[in-house]
Amino acid sequence: MDKELINIFLKIIDRTYSKNNHKIYYSNEYYLTNIFEMLNDINKWSTLNKLRTCEPVIINGKKATTHSSTIKRKFLKWSNDGIFKLAFEDCLNLNKMNQSIEISIDSSFINNKYGIEEIGFNVDNKKKRASKISIVSDKNNFIYSVMSIKIKINENIKIDKRKKENNKFRKVKNKKNNKDLKNDNKDLKNDNKDLKNDNKDLKNDNKDLKNDNKDLENDNKDLNDNKDLKNDNKDLENDDEEENYFYKGNKKLGFIHDVNTIQKSLDEINKNYNFKEITLLGDRGYISQHNFYYNKKKVVLLTYKRRNQKQNDVETNKILKRRICVEISIGRIKKNERVLTRKEHKIKNYMSFVYLASLKNNLNVIKKNKILIKEID
Repeated sequence: MDKELINIFLKIIDRTYSKNNHKIYYSNEYYLTNIFEMLNDINKWSTLNKLRTCEPVIINGKKATTHSSTIKRKFLKWSNDGIFKLAFEDCLNLNKMNQSIEISIDSSFINNKYGIEEIGFNVDNKKKRASKISIVSDKNNFIYSVMSIKIKINENIKIDKRKKENNKFRKVKNKKNNKDLKNDNKDLKNDNKDLKNDNKDLKNDNKDLKNDNKDLENDNKDLNDNKDLKNDNKDLENDDEEENYFYKGNKKLGFIHDVNTIQKSLDEINKNYNFKEITLLGDRGYISQHNFYYNKKKVVLLTYKRRNQKQNDVETNKILKRRICVEISIGRIKKNERVLTRKEHKIKNYMSFVYLASLKNNLNVIKKNKILIKEID
C-alpha cells in the first residue's frame, strides 16, 4: 500500500516541480514515509527523531538536530502547493467513466484541538469547537470528493464587529487607568515634599525623635502596602468586568447549512468521469427544491421526508437505505487519528491529511473490488 502511494506522489511531484541544482539532503521517498507515519501512528513531529527509521544528515561530522522540522516544512510546502489534493483527484475509478452512478452525501464534525481557521459550534459536543467536512461516496465506499465546510459570512461580519467593540472597551479602560496613574503621581510628589520638610524638622530634634521617625517610616510602609492591596483589588474587579464583557460577546458560530454544500461538493468531483446520470442520496438535512448540476447535467436528489411532507415511495426508501455507505466511509477515514482530531492550525494542512486518508481508502476499495484505476502520467 505504501509503495503504491509513494509512486503516485512521486509522479505528481516530478510533474509539478522542475529540477534545481540545490543540494538534496533527503529523498522524496524518505519525506513521504515519515509523513505517512504521522497520519495515524505519531502525534508530534518531534517523535520522528526517535524512530528506528530516522536517518538524520551528517553535517560537519555532526548529526542534524532539525530532522523533524525539515520534514514538517516539506509537508507544509506540499500542502500549500496542493500535492495531496492532486493525488486524490488523479486516482480515478475507470469502471464508472461515462456511466450513470448512484452516490450519497453526508457531513461530519471534527474535534478541534489546535485549529484556528474555519472553526464553529459543535452539535455533538457543545463544550468544544469543531471543524466540519462534507464527503461524497458510492455504495463501494469509493470517495469522489472531500471538502471543508466554511463558517457563515454573516457570522464573520459579527466577529469583526465584536472585535471593534472590544478594542473600544480596552481603549476606554486604558484612558481611565492613565488618568488614575497621573493623579497618583501628583499625590506621591506632594507626599514626598511633605516628607522632606518633616525630615528637616526631625533632624533638629533629639535622638528619641529619630527613633520615632523610624517607627513612622515603618507605619508608612504598612500604609503603602495597604494602598497596593486596594489597587490590586480594583484591578481584579476591572478584569472581572472585562471577562464578563467578552463572555457576553462570545457567540456560537455556525457553519453553512448542509444544503448549501451540495453544489460545491459536486463541483469538487473530477470532471473526467463525465457521468451520464447522477442520483444523489441524502438525509433530511439535504431537503431542497433547488436544482443541482454536474457538468451541466441535472442531478436527481433523493432524501428522506419530514412528517409534514408527502412521504416517499417504497422503491425510493429502498434506494435511500444505501445512503449508509457514506457513513461507513467517514468512519474509515476517522480511524486515522490525524483526521479524527484536528491538530493543524491551518485548514489546508488538515485537509491534506484528509485527502491522504481518503486516497488510502480508495486504494483499499480498488484492491478489494478489483477496480481499474487511471495511471498517473
